[in-house]
Amino acid sequence: MSPVHAEEAPTMPDPGETGVASENVEGTLGSGPPSGEFQTMAVEMMPANCWGKSNNPHNSSHYRGKVAGQGMSYACDYNVPALAVEVQLWNKGWWGGYDKEGTAVYRKRTWVREVRASDITDCHDDTWRTTTFHTGKDRNSRWHSVETIGRGVYVNCP
Repeated sequence: MSPVHAEEAPTMPDPGETGVASENVEGTLGSGPPSGEFQTMAVEMMPANCWGKSNNPHNSSHYRGKVAGQGMSYACDYNVPALAVEVQLWNKGWWGGYDKEGTAVYRKRTWVREVRASDITDCHDDTWRTTTFHTGKDRNSRWHSVETIGRGVYVNCP
């Protein structure tokens, strides 16, 4: 899908397309704004100094028996034409890889400095991680994207 269509759904654009900057980041903290309780990483994603991060999965404080993972694009220096996130929870399989759990959650906002979304699904004691695909449109109408991948954390369900 070309970056022009990123408003409908944030899919990983071809890094070779004009106006697209993409980066895959795993396992390291960025040097962005102060971290929250569950932050695993933060990466700069566009000229407005917006940052993207995937929070560690944790027991939902709103829904008993559910695990939650949040992704956000935040701390932009100024309002930008569009910011979107698509958040997905993953559960570690017996073979050591990760399986998608539940349905990815997409949220887009226009002329804002931040956007957040949470994926919530049934909890079972195991190792979980959150991935977030971030897209943003800067004031020059250029699309930028980055994917953040949270580290795997063990969640004990209530």
